[in-house]
Amino acid sequence: MKIIQILVVVTGLLPYLLISIGIIKGTVKQSFATWLLWLLLDFVMLAGILKQNGNILLYSVFTFGTLIVTLLLVFKKQFSWGKFESCVSLLVAICAWIYLSNDNAYVTTFSTVIALNIAAIPQIIDTLKRPHLTSTTANFLFATSSLLSISIAEKWTMKDLLPQINAMVFCSLIAVLSMRKVDLFKKRILWEILVPTHFNSHEKIEISHHKEWDLFVEQITKGLTIESPTRGIWLDENNNKYEERMIPVKISGSKKQMLKIADFTARHYKQKAISFYKISEEMYIINYDIHLKPS
Repeated sequence: MKIIQILVVVTGLLPYLLISIGIIKGTVKQSFATWLLWLLLDFVMLAGILKQNGNILLYSVFTFGTLIVTLLLVFKKQFSWGKFESCVSLLVAICAWIYLSNDNAYVTTFSTVIALNIAAIPQIIDTLKRPHLTSTTANFLFATSSLLSISIAEKWTMKDLLPQINAMVFCSLIAVLSMRKVDLFKKRILWEILVPTHFNSHEKIEISHHKEWDLFVEQITKGLTIESPTRGIWLDENNNKYEERMIPVKISGSKKQMLKIADFTARHYKQKAISFYKISEEMYIINYDIHLKPS
């Protein structure tokens, strides 16, 4: 039994060390919101254990590990906060309030588990987006520690086992998600579209009108490259000659997206015709994370 208890501690603390080293080296990225909320929940549960005159020594050790990881995320500037994180925090706060204001063991257990899972949502999303920046080994060790804790539990009741079962399932899920392969080297099609500088009435198009078009394209393709205006000449079906200055804009996207942009361009600028063409089928975007150091 003592050997298993030692293994629980070792497999529980080693992941914190691995994650901390990864954060320092820049090879691991964690959700600051998740770890901060976990830290606050750890303190809340420590208060609950103290209230019940329980042994807080082991739980204090794991709380210290969470504190170190959270501080490292701040030190390495791996943190951000928005409306989504605020909503998650509010839900966690409600669960924490239920935990502190209720003496029913089952209610406190379920509120704790729900709070931990809600707090984990930002980390799950980060792992889905960047699985290569989540430590698979650390999460498997966390899951192993939870499994060992279950095996030596004094009572096999729902309120005693649920937190550990939940932790084992969650860490296993994160570990599996972190093994997903993502394509960091994305191949795209590069297009160019010609945007007018004047309406057909020869009235100059204001910058504010152009910015509306820019915003529309950004929402579809997530980016564009605007070049300096150039002189263009074209003939319509009646051989009427048109000379005007055009703005070449490079866009990465699909043909369907370009057709949508062309239709909007015609309406937005009140044009008789819109010209766009494929520049290359081998336009690449390599996703580098800002926290990864160059080799």
